[in-house]
Amino acid sequence: MKIQLHLKIFIFIAILILTRQMEVYGVLMFFAILHELGHIIAGIFLGFRPNKLEIMPVRFLC
Repeated sequence: MKIQLHLKIFIFIAILILTRQMEVYGVLMFFAILHELGHIIAGIFLGFRPNKLEIMPVRFLC
């Protein structure tokens, strides 16, 4: 399985370091990873084989 981190994460980290909000970022990333792992586990139980885990700081759906 491929794990992919987007470059936006590093920009997000830089902004949060400047605003002294790293604790908030750590909690958000922990829950984002936990959430995505839930998708992977559910997919495995349903017989799917995931190809990658993609972590993005912000994702907008259109």
